[in-house]
Amino acid sequence: MRRCTFEQASQPLPPLDFVLPGLLAGTAGAIIGPGAVGKTILAQQIGVGAALGAEICAGAGGALFPAAPGGNVTVILGEDPPEIVLHRLQALIRGLGLTALQRELLDETLHIHSAVDEDLALLRKSPATGEYVRLEFLGRLEEICDGQRLVILDPLLFFAAGLDENSNGDMGALMRALNQLAHKTGCAILILHHVGKSGEGGGEAWEKARGASALTTSVRLQINLTPPSAAECQQYGLSEMERGFYVRVAQVKANYAPPRDAVFLHKGPGGVLSLAKLAEIDQAEPAPRGRKGGRNGAI
Repeated sequence: MRRCTFEQASQPLPPLDFVLPGLLAGTAGAIIGPGAVGKTILAQQIGVGAALGAEICAGAGGALFPAAPGGNVTVILGEDPPEIVLHRLQALIRGLGLTALQRELLDETLHIHSAVDEDLALLRKSPATGEYVRLEFLGRLEEICDGQRLVILDPLLFFAAGLDENSNGDMGALMRALNQLAHKTGCAILILHHVGKSGEGGGEAWEKARGASALTTSVRLQINLTPPSAAECQQYGLSEMERGFYVRVAQVKANYAPPRDAVFLHKGPGGVLSLAKLAEIDQAEPAPRGRKGGRNGAI
C-alpha cells in the first residue's frame, strides 16, 4: 500500500503514460467480441502500431487509435498455428504497406508467438485448501512482461484453463494476478475474450462478456467488437453480404479516458482493418453487388 497526499498532488506530476487511449502503462484492458469478428487481426494491428509508434487501423478521416510512443510488444496466440500467423503477417505487410525498414524494426520490437503447443494456464485452485497456486506459465509471463510496453493474450480462455469461467472467485483471482503483473512490470496487458451468447446481437453493456463479471470489472479499458446490427445495416444501407465486411468498435468502459463514439472498421483483403466512414442511407450510394471472395476475406 502507498499513501497519496494532497501535498504530493500539489507538486508538478509526470504525464500519464498511455499505451492506447484509456490503457495506461501498468494496467489491464480487454477486447471482447464474438468469434470471427476480427479480434485477433485487430490485436496484431495494435501490436504493429504500438511497436512502431504509429496510428492503428488508419483509414477514412483518421485512425482507430492515434500514434503513441512505441516500444517492445509481445502477442501470445493460443489458438492459431504458425502457418496461419505467418499468412496473417503477410496480409499485414500488404494491407498496411509495411516497408522493409519497418519490417526489420518490427522483427526487433514485436514478438508474435503461436502457442498452440503450450500449457498457458496461469493459476490452479487447490481442492484441499481453496487457495490459488501459481503455475509455471505465470512465472514465464512475468519474464515476458518485463521490459515490454504491451503484452496481448489471445484468448483469455486458454490462460484461465482449469478455472471456472463463471466463478467470480476464480476469475477475480486470475485478474488480480494479471493486474499485479502489469503493475509490477509497468507493462500494459490486453486480453482478448469471447462475448456471451446474449451479447452477440449487439449492444454496448460493458459487462457483456462470457463468464463471471469479475473479468470486466477488473479491467480499466474495455472495447467491444460486434458486427453491425440489423438497425445499423438499415441505417447505413448495408446488404447482408456487406455486413460481414464491417466491424463496430465501441469503447464501453474507460476508467482513465473520456467517452468516445462507436466507430466502424472495414475488413480488407486478409481481414486487415481500417477506419470506415459510413453514410446514412439517404446519403449513401447504392450498395455494390457481386463482390468476389469469402465472407470477409479473412484468413
